[in-house]
Parts: sequence; C-alpha cells; structure tokens
Amino acid sequence: MTDSVRELTPDGIREQLRRILDSDAFKGATRSARLLEYCVEAALAGKTSALVEHRLMDAWLANKTLDEDRKKLALLRSVSRRADHRLRRYYRTEGSDDPIFIGLTPGIYVPLIRDRLTGGRWADTPDGEEAPLPAAPPLPSPRESSPQRPPRSVRPWMVAAACLIAGTGLGYWNPFGFATGASDPLVTLANFRRLTPPETMSIDPTITRDGRLVVYSSDRGSSGFMHLWLQPAVGTMPVQLTHGEFDDRQPSFSAEGNLVVYHSEQDGGGVFVVSVSGGRPRKVAPEGRSPRISPDGKWVAYWIPARTDGGGDSKLYIASLETNSIRQLRGDFLTTQYPVWAPDSKHLLFIGRPRRGPGEPPAVSDWWVTPIDDSAPVNTGVLTDGPRLMGLEYGPPWHWQRTGGVVLFEAILGETRNLWAVGLSSNFKVRGLPRRITKGVGRESQPATSDNGRIVFTGLTGAERIWTLPLEANEGKTTGGPKVATALQGIVEYFPASGSGGRMAYVSPKNGSVRVFLRDAARNSDAPVADAMTWSPIFSRDGSTLAYLREEGGGKGITVEILAAGGARRDVPCNSCVRLFSFSPDGNTVLYGARGTETDRMYARTLNLATGENRALAGEAEGIVNADWSPDGRFIALTSLNRGVHRIMVMPSGRGGGPVPITDGFSFSDNPRWSPDEKLLYFFSDEDMFRCLYAVRINPATGGGMGPSWAVHHFHQAQRSPYGLSPGEQSLVIRPDAAYFTLEEARGSIWVGDPR
Repeated sequence: MTDSVRELTPDGIREQLRRILDSDAFKGATRSARLLEYCVEAALAGKTSALVEHRLMDAWLANKTLDEDRKKLALLRSVSRRADHRLRRYYRTEGSDDPIFIGLTPGIYVPLIRDRLTGGRWADTPDGEEAPLPAAPPLPSPRESSPQRPPRSVRPWMVAAACLIAGTGLGYWNPFGFATGASDPLVTLANFRRLTPPETMSIDPTITRDGRLVVYSSDRGSSGFMHLWLQPAVGTMPVQLTHGEFDDRQPSFSAEGNLVVYHSEQDGGGVFVVSVSGGRPRKVAPEGRSPRISPDGKWVAYWIPARTDGGGDSKLYIASLETNSIRQLRGDFLTTQYPVWAPDSKHLLFIGRPRRGPGEPPAVSDWWVTPIDDSAPVNTGVLTDGPRLMGLEYGPPWHWQRTGGVVLFEAILGETRNLWAVGLSSNFKVRGLPRRITKGVGRESQPATSDNGRIVFTGLTGAERIWTLPLEANEGKTTGGPKVATALQGIVEYFPASGSGGRMAYVSPKNGSVRVFLRDAARNSDAPVADAMTWSPIFSRDGSTLAYLREEGGGKGITVEILAAGGARRDVPCNSCVRLFSFSPDGNTVLYGARGTETDRMYARTLNLATGENRALAGEAEGIVNADWSPDGRFIALTSLNRGVHRIMVMPSGRGGGPVPITDGFSFSDNPRWSPDEKLLYFFSDEDMFRCLYAVRINPATGGGMGPSWAVHHFHQAQRSPYGLSPGEQSLVIRPDAAYFTLEEARGSIWVGDPR
C-alpha cells in the first residue's frame, strides 16, 4: 500500500476519484462514472440530503427523457449496481494498494470514503452553503450498454431468497475496503456454504469462539418439533442435542463451548442449559426468551415479554450459573428486550425505553447499555441520535464482536432484509453510519461470529398463503383452528367480501407483471382485472365494488379504477396514491396512503370517488403504513411507523382531533381492523416475541382503548407464522364469522461464511 493520506481532504479524495474513473474498470462506463462522480461531489459539498433516492433520481436524470418515474428509478438502480461492481473490480486489481477507499452501495448512494490504513472516514457535514453542489451532469450516448427494460415493480416476497436457494449472488464483500488482516473483524468474506438441508426449518444459529461447532434449532428430526442440533462448521454429521414434544429455540454457546443455554417450551417454558456431550437439560429460569451466556461463563441474560393481562412490562434478568440466583436489571425502564453481552461480561446491550415521570413526554425506544451491577445506563443513540440512512428499518441487535466495538443486527432496506453492523465507542456511544455486511436478495437474520471471523446466520425463504380462522368477531373469541382458505401461493393482499358471493381479490406477478386478479371459487378460475399493472385491491363493505390502483399508459400517472359487481368500470385520477386502505361505509370515499413530497413516508388521505375531492385527515400523522375505516365511519384506525416503531392509533374521521395511541410502541403492531360492531380492534403484534393476532376493546365515544389487549390466537410455530412477512406483505380481514390473513410457510437454512 502506498503512503496513506492521514487526513482525508477534498483534493485527495478527488484525486482518488480521478484514478478510479481513469481505470480499466470504468473504461466506457459513462453512466456509472457520472453517477459516482455526482455522489462523491455531493458528499464533499455536505449535500448528502440530495442523495435521497427520489431526489437523486430527478437531479441525475434531469437531462434524460423518460416518460415514467418507474423507469427513471429502475435506470438509477441499475446503474448504481454496475458502479458498485466496477468499484469492487477496481479495488481487487488496479486499486488494491490505493490509500483511499471509495464505495457506493446501491440503495444508499451516500459514498463510503475511508482512509484504508488509519480507518478514518470522511465526515459528512450538515447541509450548508460552504460548497456549491454541481449541476447534474448530462447523460450523453454512453458506450456502456443500456440496461434492459426494467421489470415491473414487485414486492419483497416476489424476489425472496432465490439467491439463497441457488447459493449464488449473495454479494458478500467488505464495504470499507479494509485489506485482509486489518483490525476490523468483518474482513472480506468468501466460501459461503449452506450447512443445513433447504427443505428443513433450521434457524437460531450460534457458533463457538474457535469457530469449530455450530448449534441451531431445526425440525429436521422425525417429531415435527424444533430441537437443538450440534454440527461441525465444516462437516455434515449433525447430532441431536434435545428431544421431546415441545419446541427448543434460541441457543447460545458458553465461551468454552461445552454448554448451551436455550429457550424451551418444556415444563411451562423457560431458560434451560444442556451439555454439548448430551445429558438431561437443567432449567435455569422460568419464561425467559433470547437467553445469552456471558463471555466469562458466569451469567445468563434473558428477557420476559410483557404480559397480555396488564400485569406488567417486559423485564430484563440475569441468572447466575454458579449460585442459581436470579436478579432483575433496569426496573426503571418500561421495556427491556433482546439482551446482548458486551465482550467484558460486565455490560449488556438491550432495546429499552425508560420510564418518565408524570407530565413528562414519553421516551422513545433505543439501544441502551447497562452495567450488570444496575448502575447508570448509557443510551447508545443508535436509533435516535446516530447518523441515519434513509429508509433503513432497524431490527434487534444480535451479536457484539469481541474486538472492534462492532454490533451485528438485521435491518430492512428497500426489498431486502440483510445483516448490518454498527460501531460503538469505548463509552458505548454510536460511531459512524451503519454498514451492510450481506447483500442477498432474501431475508438474512440471526448472525453470530467466532474469534477467527467465521460467521453463521439464517437465510429464510417461504411461500405465503391465505388462511382463515373461525371467529366470533364481536367477542374476540375463536371457534376453531386455522385452515388454508386458498392454495394459491404468492398472494400479497386478499379481500373476501361477504356480500360478493365469496369473490377473492389478490395480487400476483403472473406472466411477469404485477396485477390484481379476481378468483371465482365456484368455477376455480382466475382473471386479471386489467391489462396494465394493477395493485392494492380493496372491496367495499357490501362487496359490490372493488377498487384498485392502476398505472396509466405513457407515464400519465396513477388511477383508482372502480369495478362494480355487474362489470361497470370508472376511473378517478390519483397521482399521489401509493396504497389503498379502506372504503368509507357508504362506498363513496376511499382512504389511501400518499407519499410525502419531502420525505419517503406516507400520509393518510381521503378521495371522494364521485367528486374527485382529495383531502388530508385532520391532525394528519406521517409515517402511516396501514389504516381501516370503522363500520359507522366515525373513526379511522392507523398504523404509524416512526423511527422503526409501529404503533396503532385511532382518530376521528372528521375534524374532531388528532390520533389517540392504542398500542404503546414497545413491540411491533400492525394491520388494525375493526370488528363488525366497532367495539373491538384487531391487529397483529409481536408482544410475546411471536407475531400473533390480538384484540383490544374500544371506547365507542372517544375511540380510545379500554383495558389491555389479549391474544385471540397465537402463532408460535416457526414453520407457519406471520412473523417473517414484512408489513407490505401482511393482510388481515375481519368478517363476522372468521378472520382471513396471510401466513408464511417458511423454510430456513443455516449458512456459514469464512474470511478469505
């Protein structure tokens, strides 16, 4: 490596950029070169807000005539992927010894600029006037081949896990360009292999510190239950560790690799420990979830979800393996979840929300670090104060590296769920932007690493089907077990209307284009509602009318098409429409989600189908991802998403005031749906760490909640659950005698990756 630029300067970075653009890797790649240059200059000018995708799309393609935003977006993403591949090629060849690393991650666009020797990163400055942002360069006829006609926009499940199944395209690389042997433990990875058969449900991997053994939970035995299996990281001969007619999940290795602690439904549920050589498991604590053994082998940390009967909040505990004593930590917090041990065995990282005094505004969730002596905790600021990536939805922390101050977690960005890493300083404060570790197109989760850099994680695949649950909807009681409503796979949305003769509307990418289909169950036939791209179907409450969104030809915008039961059609233009939520009781107005002009978050609005009047809701809240109109039209139930927290709210549909919280935001909650008599509100929640169907009583006068929610039906099977579905994939319909919803019939594989 040549002499490092000890202090990154704009001139030094521009000189590095010139070397890259003059290289063989970028020869003839006009579009990739211009995009990279534009993004780097924006970062140097402190104008990273200009690199938000929809702004970049408009500015970078300002001189390119494309008749639809969809085509502009597809072109931008295609060129950014090419630039990413060319940068990798450059740093593998001509730039292997260059002192400055420049990376461009598709979907993020804020370039990664780092001194490869010192690890120092170019600090993004706030937007200002210090340096003007250059105009978007024109796009001349390039030598670089134009991308193929982009496919229609699809949802996450349409691309889920194809690369994981084939074992190709996982796209693992070192985003900061560290040379092999650098201090960062996440060096360039290669030789990824699947450790478990693809036809099994294998999840929750943990690995010994020396990287030799892996333990995971799997249904690969003959019992049909999830049990723990022990397997060499480089072998194929698994040994079953636990047995019985109950599920065993979430294992964690001791530092010596001789003990495994885990959660089991045995004996009423709790935390157990078993030797890797076999033997009878020993119960350590009742009820606990996500148990983790401390690096020094003395303690087990775990948490207990909030009780659904109103008896308390989620709690964090540590249990001594030496004395069998149990002690609660952070009783001054409303919620404490997902503990992860620090390398020193003296601190725990967790998702927490402190209690506030009377009259104080409620606290928001964040990642906290607490000493195990329960002295003052530290707010890391990962979710609140740290640098943010637009559109990145954080999942829980999974693993704290023994070196480098790096925490691995899973997160959703765009259409994929990948593994990410974020740094913590010596005083446990977030440092730097999070960086993506894996780039698969499926769902990657539950990472753990060994001291030598070997990583294990879960790759999830699955197919969605619509299920039905017999229900006394006005009572919140089930009258039977769930069963498949339709064998159709790949369904995103499903709206059976009781007055429509059992018609089903669903979205599917048949024939290569996303379309709404109507299914005639009596004739066992399916027909698309239109020739164009269509999505987001909703039935009116009497089942007489179906509305959906349709792309107008020639880039003319979005139209709400209304299809009556008799076949009559009419259109209402709605260019701001992103997703339809619900019909008003009289069938004259639709509630829909509109994309904000200055943000990527949705707002709820109403559209009168007769007059075309488009109105914002009173007390409008941003970040709306779901909504439902009450049967009498007085209230609207909403799901808001703010900094990764899903919360159910209810607000008057008129001008009576703003939204009233129904759920507290401690856990995921979505898909609010009214009971026919409007006295109950149903929703999905992760309150007990699984995604289950809940209900809460609603005050008919105010729309507020009355008492605690309760679980209408639990979905605790890993193989069949709503848990793996993103909010955009999940659907829920409540009818007087049944609930209809999407379940994923999942498969999981354990993957292992080694450093090069």
